Amino acid sequence: MCLAQTNAPSRAQPAEPKTSSSFQGGDAAAKIRAALEEHIKGKANGIEILTDTQGIDFGPYLNEQVLRSVRWNWNVLLPDEARPPQSKQGRVVIDFFILKDGTVAGMKVVDSSGDITLDRAAYGSIKNSVPFKPLPTQFTGHYLGLRLHFYYNTEAKKPGFSISPVESTVAVSSSVQFRAAENEKDAAVTWSITACNDSCGTISPTGLYTAPPKIPNPPKVGICAKLVSNPDYNVGATVTVIEPKP
Repeated sequence: MCLAQTNAPSRAQPAEPKTSSSFQGGDAAAKIRAALEEHIKGKANGIEILTDTQGIDFGPYLNEQVLRSVRWNWNVLLPDEARPPQSKQGRVVIDFFILKDGTVAGMKVVDSSGDITLDRAAYGSIKNSVPFKPLPTQFTGHYLGLRLHFYYNTEAKKPGFSISPVESTVAVSSSVQFRAAENEKDAAVTWSITACNDSCGTISPTGLYTAPPKIPNPPKVGICAKLVSNPDYNVGATVTVIEPKP
């Protein structure tokens, strides 16, 4: 089931642009691609520019003004069924236009996951991020067309590659040790905190997560371990930060 198209802002909706399956704009496009190659965890992974960039490097704008806000809001809205241990899988693709002033028009789901709760979380992550910052001043177009791909638990899986604990609870300012294993042996991985703002604690190179002094919003924090030998393989876990017991 697809969500209904949003109401456009109080102005004429831009005409549908010609779409493309890849970035446009020559060298600028290469810079954008490089800026976005890092996995946008929250599992929002993959972005396409659908309209003419006029040779403008939109990488910094998309990374700092669009994707950062979208992935944070997505984590807030992420349904429990998409989190461990259920970890429901799905993919949602959404098209929209960012107008010059940062408002959004023509937002619509172009490829549904088939699950309304997954669709709504992806859709709401964009809607709740609006308005974005205005488009770069050097861009003379009226809008920028984008396509965002949201992936729920569909990263490549490698047999025998696991993380523990998958779910845990930790008090503020306390720590919990995570372990990544491949065929029951310690695996060389890169640890990271995912789909969260700057107040969600830290994780060390050895997998020791330390909670922040205050409960983050949302209190569930994603932990990701990527194989050093092949970063395409990764596993995730969730830790919930709570107040200490009296």
